[in-house]
Amino acid sequence: MLSKIENFDTIDKKEKKHIKKVLKKINYAITVEEYDLQILTIRKNASITIQNFIYRFETEIMKKNVGLARGFLMRNNYLTPINRKYKNRFLIVRDPIKRFISFINWPLPILYKKYNVESFIFFFENFIKMYKTDFIFFTHVLPQNELLSDLTLNSFSKIYKFEKISKLEKKLQKVLKTDLTFNHINGSSIIRTTPFTLKELHKNHLDFLFEFYKEDYKFLKDFYNKDKIYKEWKKLTK
Repeated sequence: MLSKIENFDTIDKKEKKHIKKVLKKINYAITVEEYDLQILTIRKNASITIQNFIYRFETEIMKKNVGLARGFLMRNNYLTPINRKYKNRFLIVRDPIKRFISFINWPLPILYKKYNVESFIFFFENFIKMYKTDFIFFTHVLPQNELLSDLTLNSFSKIYKFEKISKLEKKLQKVLKTDLTFNHINGSSIIRTTPFTLKELHKNHLDFLFEFYKEDYKFLKDFYNKDKIYKEWKKLTK
Protein backbone atom coordinates (compact mmCIF):
# COMPACT_ATOMS: atom_id res chain seq x y z
CA MET A 1 0.00 0.00 0.00
CA LEU A 2 2.87 2.34 0.79
CA SER A 3 4.16 1.90 -2.77
CA LYS A 4 1.06 3.70 -4.07
CA ILE A 5 2.29 6.97 -2.54
CA GLU A 6 4.74 8.12 -5.20
CA ASN A 7 6.32 10.99 -3.29
CA PHE A 8 6.89 9.09 -0.05
CA ASP A 9 10.69 9.42 -0.26
CA THR A 10 10.46 13.22 -0.42
CA ILE A 11 8.28 13.54 2.71
CA ASP A 12 9.95 14.68 5.94
CA LYS A 13 10.87 12.10 8.57
CA LYS A 14 8.09 13.00 11.01
CA GLU A 15 5.38 12.69 8.35
CA LYS A 16 6.86 9.39 7.09
CA LYS A 17 6.62 7.99 10.60
CA HIS A 18 2.98 9.09 10.89
CA ILE A 19 2.06 7.60 7.49
CA LYS A 20 3.68 4.26 8.32
CA LYS A 21 1.89 4.18 11.66
CA VAL A 22 -1.51 4.87 10.10
CA LEU A 23 -1.10 2.42 7.22
CA LYS A 24 0.10 -0.32 9.55
CA LYS A 25 -3.22 -0.25 11.38
CA ILE A 26 -5.53 0.97 8.62
CA ASN A 27 -7.37 -2.37 8.53
CA TYR A 28 -7.20 -3.01 12.28
CA ALA A 29 -10.42 -3.14 14.28
CA ILE A 30 -11.47 -1.37 17.45
CA THR A 31 -11.38 -4.21 19.96
CA VAL A 32 -13.23 -4.37 23.27
CA GLU A 33 -11.99 -7.73 24.49
CA GLU A 34 -14.15 -8.15 27.57
CA TYR A 35 -17.26 -7.90 25.39
CA ASP A 36 -15.96 -10.17 22.64
CA LEU A 37 -16.22 -7.29 20.17
CA GLN A 38 -14.35 -5.96 17.16
CA ILE A 39 -15.48 -3.19 14.78
CA LEU A 40 -13.42 -2.30 11.73
CA THR A 41 -14.02 1.35 10.88
CA ILE A 42 -13.43 2.58 7.34
CA ARG A 43 -13.00 6.30 6.77
CA LYS A 44 -16.22 7.96 5.57
CA ASN A 45 -18.24 4.93 6.75
CA ALA A 46 -19.27 6.47 10.08
CA SER A 47 -15.79 5.80 11.45
CA ILE A 48 -15.68 8.91 13.66
CA THR A 49 -19.17 8.20 15.01
CA ILE A 50 -18.12 4.66 16.01
CA GLN A 51 -14.80 5.79 17.49
CA ASN A 52 -16.58 8.41 19.56
CA PHE A 53 -19.17 5.88 20.74
CA ILE A 54 -16.54 3.43 21.99
CA TYR A 55 -14.54 6.28 23.54
CA ARG A 56 -17.59 7.47 25.50
CA PHE A 57 -18.42 3.90 26.54
CA GLU A 58 -14.91 3.18 27.84
CA THR A 59 -14.17 6.54 29.49
CA GLU A 60 -17.66 7.77 30.45
CA ILE A 61 -16.63 11.13 28.98
CA MET A 62 -19.69 12.32 27.08
CA LYS A 63 -18.08 15.22 25.22
CA LYS A 64 -17.80 14.94 21.42
CA ASN A 65 -14.13 15.12 20.54
CA VAL A 66 -12.83 13.50 17.37
CA GLY A 67 -9.15 13.90 18.20
CA LEU A 68 -9.48 12.66 21.77
CA ALA A 69 -11.44 9.57 20.73
CA ARG A 70 -9.03 8.53 17.97
CA GLY A 71 -5.96 9.27 20.08
CA PHE A 72 -7.35 7.37 23.05
CA LEU A 73 -8.06 4.27 20.97
CA MET A 74 -4.59 4.31 19.36
CA ARG A 75 -2.65 4.99 22.57
CA ASN A 76 -4.47 2.36 24.59
CA ASN A 77 -4.09 -0.50 22.13
CA TYR A 78 -7.73 -0.80 21.14
CA LEU A 79 -6.70 -1.29 17.50
CA THR A 80 -5.87 -4.92 16.76
CA PRO A 81 -6.07 -7.23 13.72
CA ILE A 82 -9.38 -8.94 13.03
CA ASN A 83 -9.40 -12.29 14.85
CA ARG A 84 -12.04 -14.99 14.55
CA LYS A 85 -11.76 -15.73 18.27
CA TYR A 86 -14.05 -12.74 18.80
CA LYS A 87 -17.72 -13.57 18.44
CA ASN A 88 -18.82 -10.11 17.33
CA ARG A 89 -16.76 -8.89 14.36
CA PHE A 90 -18.54 -6.00 12.64
CA LEU A 91 -17.91 -4.00 9.48
CA ILE A 92 -19.74 -1.04 7.94
CA VAL A 93 -19.69 -0.79 4.14
CA ARG A 94 -20.88 2.04 1.90
CA ASP A 95 -21.64 2.61 -1.75
CA PRO A 96 -18.23 3.57 -3.22
CA ILE A 97 -19.42 6.66 -5.08
CA LYS A 98 -21.52 7.97 -2.21
CA ARG A 99 -18.54 7.44 0.05
CA PHE A 100 -16.42 9.58 -2.30
CA ILE A 101 -19.10 12.29 -2.42
CA SER A 102 -19.10 12.30 1.38
CA PHE A 103 -15.36 12.88 1.29
CA ILE A 104 -15.45 15.81 -1.11
CA ASN A 105 -18.04 17.37 1.19
CA TRP A 106 -15.46 17.12 3.95
CA PRO A 107 -11.88 16.65 2.72
CA LEU A 108 -10.69 18.39 5.89
CA PRO A 109 -10.07 22.15 5.98
CA ILE A 110 -6.37 21.54 5.45
CA LEU A 111 -6.97 20.28 1.89
CA TYR A 112 -9.17 23.21 0.95
CA LYS A 113 -6.51 25.63 2.17
CA LYS A 114 -3.57 23.68 0.77
CA TYR A 115 -4.98 23.53 -2.78
CA ASN A 116 -7.18 26.65 -2.65
CA VAL A 117 -10.21 24.57 -3.61
CA GLU A 118 -13.23 26.50 -4.87
CA SER A 119 -15.19 23.75 -6.59
CA PHE A 120 -15.61 19.98 -6.22
CA ILE A 121 -14.50 19.70 -9.87
CA PHE A 122 -10.98 20.34 -8.59
CA PHE A 123 -10.93 16.86 -7.08
CA PHE A 124 -11.67 15.28 -10.45
CA GLU A 125 -9.20 17.39 -12.37
CA ASN A 126 -6.48 16.43 -9.89
CA PHE A 127 -7.75 13.05 -8.71
CA ILE A 128 -4.92 10.77 -9.86
CA LYS A 129 -2.18 13.19 -8.84
CA MET A 130 -3.66 13.66 -5.37
CA TYR A 131 -4.30 9.94 -4.96
CA LYS A 132 -0.63 9.27 -5.59
CA THR A 133 0.83 12.14 -3.59
CA ASP A 134 -1.58 13.34 -0.89
CA PHE A 135 -1.90 11.01 2.09
CA ILE A 136 -5.16 12.49 3.42
CA PHE A 137 -6.80 12.18 0.00
CA PHE A 138 -5.39 8.68 -0.49
CA THR A 139 -6.67 7.23 2.79
CA HIS A 140 -10.16 8.65 2.33
CA VAL A 141 -10.80 7.59 -1.27
CA LEU A 142 -8.93 4.26 -1.15
CA PRO A 143 -11.37 1.55 -2.33
CA GLN A 144 -12.80 -0.50 0.51
CA ASN A 145 -11.61 -3.78 -0.96
CA GLU A 146 -8.02 -2.47 -1.03
CA LEU A 147 -8.27 -1.03 2.45
CA LEU A 148 -9.27 -4.43 3.84
CA SER A 149 -6.17 -5.88 2.18
CA ASP A 150 -6.03 -9.63 2.88
CA LEU A 151 -9.35 -9.63 4.74
CA THR A 152 -12.54 -10.81 3.04
CA LEU A 153 -16.16 -10.13 3.87
CA ASN A 154 -16.21 -13.59 5.44
CA SER A 155 -13.74 -12.30 8.03
CA PHE A 156 -16.68 -10.60 9.74
CA SER A 157 -19.60 -12.06 11.66
CA LYS A 158 -21.93 -9.26 10.54
CA ILE A 159 -21.73 -6.56 7.88
CA TYR A 160 -23.88 -3.45 8.09
CA LYS A 161 -24.74 -1.10 5.24
CA PHE A 162 -24.03 2.53 6.02
CA GLU A 163 -27.69 3.34 5.45
CA LYS A 164 -28.66 0.84 8.19
CA ILE A 165 -26.32 2.15 10.85
CA SER A 166 -29.18 2.30 13.37
CA LYS A 167 -29.17 -1.51 13.37
CA LEU A 168 -25.51 -1.50 14.36
CA GLU A 169 -26.29 1.00 17.10
CA LYS A 170 -28.92 -1.36 18.58
CA LYS A 171 -26.58 -4.33 18.28
CA LEU A 172 -23.77 -2.51 20.08
CA GLN A 173 -26.16 -1.46 22.84
CA LYS A 174 -27.07 -5.11 23.29
CA VAL A 175 -23.49 -6.44 23.15
CA LEU A 176 -22.09 -3.74 25.46
CA LYS A 177 -25.16 -3.66 27.70
CA THR A 178 -25.43 0.11 27.44
CA ASP A 179 -28.06 2.70 26.58
CA LEU A 180 -25.51 5.00 24.91
CA THR A 181 -26.56 6.22 21.48
CA PHE A 182 -24.56 7.31 18.45
CA ASN A 183 -23.65 10.98 18.34
CA HIS A 184 -23.50 11.36 14.57
CA ILE A 185 -20.45 13.44 13.74
CA ASN A 186 -20.23 14.77 10.21
CA GLY A 187 -17.64 17.33 9.24
CA SER A 188 -19.44 18.43 6.06
CA SER A 189 -20.98 21.43 7.74
CA ILE A 190 -17.50 22.61 8.69
CA ILE A 191 -16.82 23.33 5.02
CA ARG A 192 -20.11 24.16 3.34
CA THR A 193 -23.75 24.61 4.29
CA THR A 194 -25.05 22.95 1.10
CA PRO A 195 -23.37 19.56 0.56
CA PHE A 196 -22.59 18.21 -2.89
CA THR A 197 -24.86 15.39 -3.99
CA LEU A 198 -24.96 12.75 -6.69
CA LYS A 199 -26.92 15.24 -8.80
CA GLU A 200 -23.90 17.56 -9.13
CA LEU A 201 -21.73 14.92 -10.79
CA HIS A 202 -21.19 15.28 -14.53
CA LYS A 203 -21.49 12.14 -16.66
CA ASN A 204 -17.72 12.00 -17.20
CA HIS A 205 -17.17 12.25 -13.42
CA LEU A 206 -19.56 9.38 -12.85
CA ASP A 207 -17.86 7.25 -15.52
CA PHE A 208 -14.48 7.99 -14.00
CA LEU A 209 -15.64 6.90 -10.54
CA PHE A 210 -17.27 3.75 -11.91
CA GLU A 211 -13.94 2.79 -13.41
CA PHE A 212 -11.91 3.73 -10.35
CA TYR A 213 -14.21 1.77 -8.04
CA LYS A 214 -14.85 -1.11 -10.43
CA GLU A 215 -13.26 -3.72 -8.16
CA ASP A 216 -14.96 -2.20 -5.12
CA TYR A 217 -18.37 -2.72 -6.70
CA LYS A 218 -17.47 -6.32 -7.47
CA PHE A 219 -16.31 -6.78 -3.88
CA LEU A 220 -19.54 -5.28 -2.50
CA LYS A 221 -21.90 -6.83 -5.05
CA ASP A 222 -24.13 -8.29 -2.33
CA PHE A 223 -24.69 -4.80 -0.92
CA TYR A 224 -24.34 -2.24 -3.71
CA ASN A 225 -24.34 -2.12 -7.49
CA LYS A 226 -23.45 0.63 -9.91
CA ASP A 227 -26.59 0.15 -12.03
CA LYS A 228 -28.70 1.31 -9.11
CA ILE A 229 -26.47 4.37 -8.61
CA TYR A 230 -26.58 5.17 -12.31
CA LYS A 231 -30.40 5.02 -12.29
CA GLU A 232 -30.50 7.25 -9.24
CA TRP A 233 -28.15 9.75 -10.92
CA LYS A 234 -30.21 9.62 -14.11
CA LYS A 235 -33.40 10.38 -12.21
CA LEU A 236 -31.80 13.29 -10.34
CA THR A 237 -30.35 14.87 -13.49
CA LYS A 238 -33.43 14.75 -15.70
